[in-house]
Amino acid sequence: MYYRDKNELDYLAFASRSTISLLDEFNSLLTIKPSYDMSPKEIEFLKIRHQTFIRHQYFEGKVDFMQRMPYQSIKDFYEILNSNDTNWLAEKKRLAYAISCSEGCWNPGISTQHLLLSSSRVNDPSGKSYRRFPLEDFDLMVDTNERLTEFLEHEHDNFIFRYKKNHSVQLTVSLDLYEMLYYIKNGFSPSLSDLRGRFIELQVFKNLLASETYTEVIVTNNEKSYYKISLDRKTMQLIVDSLKKEEE
Repeated sequence: MYYRDKNELDYLAFASRSTISLLDEFNSLLTIKPSYDMSPKEIEFLKIRHQTFIRHQYFEGKVDFMQRMPYQSIKDFYEILNSNDTNWLAEKKRLAYAISCSEGCWNPGISTQHLLLSSSRVNDPSGKSYRRFPLEDFDLMVDTNERLTEFLEHEHDNFIFRYKKNHSVQLTVSLDLYEMLYYIKNGFSPSLSDLRGRFIELQVFKNLLASETYTEVIVTNNEKSYYKISLDRKTMQLIVDSLKKEEE
């Protein structure tokens, strides 16, 4: 964006501004030159011009104001909380897939109807195993906090992802956590500071959910072929089957 001509139609206009045009100055100083042909002073001036243009583009560029927000997912988050026709099933699938990604399972085919948790915290190069929880066992709802809204003006700022079989197993999804899950779903790997901060509540939720009783495990050695190991409660025997497509 910096290395192309700037057009006044792409920026906000201010009647009280002096006649000096910043865009003309940007265009007049625009040069494409490799850094090895530039002196240290020229490189320093180029960095200053870059910073100036970034600030100018941020505050005066004609873009959707949501794009100026530090949160890339704030628009989706706001619509989930405030829309009257939110598709909660679709949002539940998106959230479950992001949590599954945080557990190392990036295959959307096996987390369409399920939330997956890694059954081991040990990195095993020979294979991976996951516990599987059906999405129908979870609720997703706005945290209305009716007692607070009875006395104060209040804007919904989170929603609840809760396990139906044990209501103490629930995750409060704030904007910060939603943003991190948004990045994880797109390939981001949390840093140590993330693990100590926003990630803690998610980790507590996963630990509580992992302590629930389960009767099947999904295993794979190549992230392509998946097998289900389940317990037959009648015979108390383990059954190994390939994961069928209709279950994905």
